[in-house]
Amino acid sequence: RNDDDRRVAMVYAADYLQREPATGELYLSTAYARHPTLAFLAPEQYDGIHWFDASQSLPLPPPSTEATYLFLLENMPQPHLLERVPDLRRVDTEMDRFGRPVFEVYRWTGGRLPAPHDTTPAIWSFEVRFEPGDPQGLRHEIALPVDFGHVLEFVGHDRSASAVEAGGVLELTLYWRLTTKPEHNYSMFAHLLDAESQVVGEYDDNRYAADFWSDGGETLLSYFPVQARPGAPPGEVRLEIGVYHQPTGQRLQVYQNGQPVADRLLLQPVEIR
Repeated sequence: RNDDDRRVAMVYAADYLQREPATGELYLSTAYARHPTLAFLAPEQYDGIHWFDASQSLPLPPPSTEATYLFLLENMPQPHLLERVPDLRRVDTEMDRFGRPVFEVYRWTGGRLPAPHDTTPAIWSFEVRFEPGDPQGLRHEIALPVDFGHVLEFVGHDRSASAVEAGGVLELTLYWRLTTKPEHNYSMFAHLLDAESQVVGEYDDNRYAADFWSDGGETLLSYFPVQARPGAPPGEVRLEIGVYHQPTGQRLQVYQNGQPVADRLLLQPVEIR
C-alpha cells in the first residue's frame, strides 16, 4: 500500500471520527504515526491519539477506562494478540466508495484484562556460562510482576510450545503493565542463549512508542516470534527478556525489593530439537 492509499485511509478515518466521536481513549493502528492528513482533517482528536502497530503490539487502556480502536487494513491486529482479548469487540467496518474495507472499529468498555498463562517466578542472574544445576548459586528467583526501571512491569507470558526445531519459530506473547510515561522510547528483546551465552535465536521490537502512552496504568501485549537459528545444535537453551533504549543500547534495570539487581530476566528454558 503506497502513501496515496494511506492518505485516503486517513481521510476516511477523519470522516468517521467526525461522524462517530470516539468513546473514551482513541487508539489507531498504523505503521505511520502522526500522519499529517489526520492532523489537518481531525485536529480535535489528533493530539489524543494513541498511535501503535497492532501487528506486533496491542495496548489496552487503564482499568475501568473505555476506548475506541481503529485498525487500518494494512495494520490489522496480530491474531495471537487479538484472541487473548475477547472483550475487545469489533463494532464496525468502514468501507470506501467502492465497497472495499478501509479499517475496522473495535470498542473496549473496560472489560476483563487478559491474564498470561505463565506467571511462574523468573530468574535474575549475571551468569555468562550456564552450568547445569547452578553449582555456584548464581540464579535468584524473582516473583512476578517484575519492575523494569520504574517504567513498566513484566506480568507474565504465553508461549506456543516448550520446544522448537532448529530454524523453527517459538511464538511468545509478553504481558506488560505500563507504570509511567518515560522520556525515552524503549524496545523489548527476547533471546535464546546457549550454555556459553551465545545468541541462537532472537527477536527485538516494540511498536507502541512511549510518546503515545498514557501517564500510567495501560496494559501492553507484545508478540515475539523468536526464530531458533537454522543449524542450532539440539539441547536446552535459556530464554532471556529485557527492555532497552535502542539508540544507546542501555538496558532498564530489574528491581527486586526496591533495589536494582540485573538488566534481564530468565524465563523457563526452551528445548531445541
